[in-house]
Amino acid sequence: LVCCWIASLGASWAGGLGLTAPLVVCLVLARLGSPFPTLDVIVSSAIAVGMVLMTWAFNHAQRSKFRLINFCNEELRKVRELLFDLLPSTVASDMIRMSSKPPPTATKAAVLQLDICKFTTLSQTLPALEVARMVHALFSRFDDVVKSEKLFKMDTIGDAYVVAGLFPEPDRDSSFRTTSTGPTSADDEWQSDTERQICEGLLRVAAAMIAALESYRLA
Repeated sequence: LVCCWIASLGASWAGGLGLTAPLVVCLVLARLGSPFPTLDVIVSSAIAVGMVLMTWAFNHAQRSKFRLINFCNEELRKVRELLFDLLPSTVASDMIRMSSKPPPTATKAAVLQLDICKFTTLSQTLPALEVARMVHALFSRFDDVVKSEKLFKMDTIGDAYVVAGLFPEPDRDSSFRTTSTGPTSADDEWQSDTERQICEGLLRVAAAMIAALESYRLA
């Protein structure tokens, strides 16, 4: 019964009881004029009970803090995953690092859109579940390729899969140096190389998508 009662106490009540119990017992026994050995035993017992209550209160507070920290970390992880799923990785990283809103201006981009040929005919001839499995299998493979190339999946509309390669903005990259007369030739070369690499990544994604379609058709 005592253990159940202690477990039902809040941390503040248990801590307060643990502090006051030995003091109250000492004062009461001092007034009653109890023998010295008996007083030692009772005071020692009261102190032991008080220490138990104080330890329980401290442990309860630490466990509550630990659960709160774990809950916050899990929620932050979900928010991070959502940001990287909805926004380009560079924009999401900037938002997390600087705690800022998404930039209102749009950047230049190269866009790739893939449509499944004769999808309307397939959806009318195949069972709906088979069509859903096919789209899921293909788009899952597309997602893996897009992530490996560090590109951004803009949207999936029906059988259309849209990917974008966002070109870096000069004022957002520290290696892009400008002068009073404008960008230098080295900056122009760096920008051209970056844009070419992004376009080559989109071409690799397109080739992987076509290969995935062909392998699924042969399966």
